[in-house]
Amino acid sequence: MKPREINPLTKFCELLKKLLKASRVPKYFSKFSNKVFSVWEKITLLVLRQKLRMSYREFSEFIEFAGLHEKLGLKRTPHYTTLQKFHSRIGNIFDIMLLHTHKVVNLSLKLVGMDSSGFNLNNPSHYYCHRIDNVKVKGFIKAGLISDLDKQLVIGQVITDKQFNDASTFKPLLAQALNQGSVKIVTADKGYDSESNHEYAHAHGIQSIIPIRRKARRIKGFYRKQMNKNFQKKIYNKRAITETIFSVIKRTLRSNLTSRQTKNQINELKTRIIAYNMQRIVKIMEDVKGFLQDRLYRNV
Repeated sequence: MKPREINPLTKFCELLKKLLKASRVPKYFSKFSNKVFSVWEKITLLVLRQKLRMSYREFSEFIEFAGLHEKLGLKRTPHYTTLQKFHSRIGNIFDIMLLHTHKVVNLSLKLVGMDSSGFNLNNPSHYYCHRIDNVKVKGFIKAGLISDLDKQLVIGQVITDKQFNDASTFKPLLAQALNQGSVKIVTADKGYDSESNHEYAHAHGIQSIIPIRRKARRIKGFYRKQMNKNFQKKIYNKRAITETIFSVIKRTLRSNLTSRQTKNQINELKTRIIAYNMQRIVKIMEDVKGFLQDRLYRNV
């Protein structure tokens, strides 16, 4: 008899629960809390909301309509303000969860890549912006990510509402990747070109592949000179996967942020990155299962 297929959303929630446990996130922040909804349940709902691309009101109505509160073991459907207020005071939990990704799925970390991109704070009509001259569009939240290029998973992040030089985020991003395992090669674009960045990578036994910025006739720095002579373009071209990751996040989970306050906008983007990782891990598991079933079928 063919085994019953597990719903992808069920897998999504199970993986998220596994990540919360691996990250040692407490089920309650205080022993005096009312214990109606645990921290794990609220985080699951916040990440699930990002995956379903719904507002807080829509998501609360959807939970009631689909009977999701029963499937998730909730005592009742939470009011949408419950999730809003929890989201605004969640702190750095999503950063901790991202640093424990390696406990949910095996990361190769042979090749990691860095890139940065901005997320809009509104969703203006492109036609309106084209027709109206000098239209003022609000700013953006900038995210610098480091990813495992083999699994296409985000393993480190630097997110802020301020514009920053990409080179300044190289060391903190690489440090986050090193917390999850041994990195062999790191690739990044010209924005990360710096002799000190090359030195930091080689001090940890990591090969860095970053094209140099040709602003001066004379190239300074030992590693930058070596990069100019022996640039491994074939390996560097795999860095494009980091741009693919940003593209997938923006296409499948939206490219604009709906929160109003800056800290909530940053938390919203962190939640979205966790949602991307979870759905990516579900996809990896499905691919492995399909491969094993195909091998089994051929051997019959």
